[in-house]
Amino acid sequence: MGDVFPELKDNEKKIKAIIKEEEASFENTLAKGYERFRKAADAVKENGRAILSGQAIFALHYYSQSFVCCK
Repeated sequence: MGDVFPELKDNEKKIKAIIKEEEASFENTLAKGYERFRKAADAVKENGRAILSGQAIFALHYYSQSFVCCK
């Protein structure tokens, strides 16, 4: 792609650094979302249920930057 977009070659180090930062940020988002999900799932189990409430699903999605918790 560097032949078509020479700026990719010219800025390779910067692009790689940005990608690494984005990957780390995404991994952090997943870790936080998973922790929120685990806590919500544990609370459901403690109450003898097996399904997260709509409110819990919304909170996971909203507060975890669109963490996907369902199929």
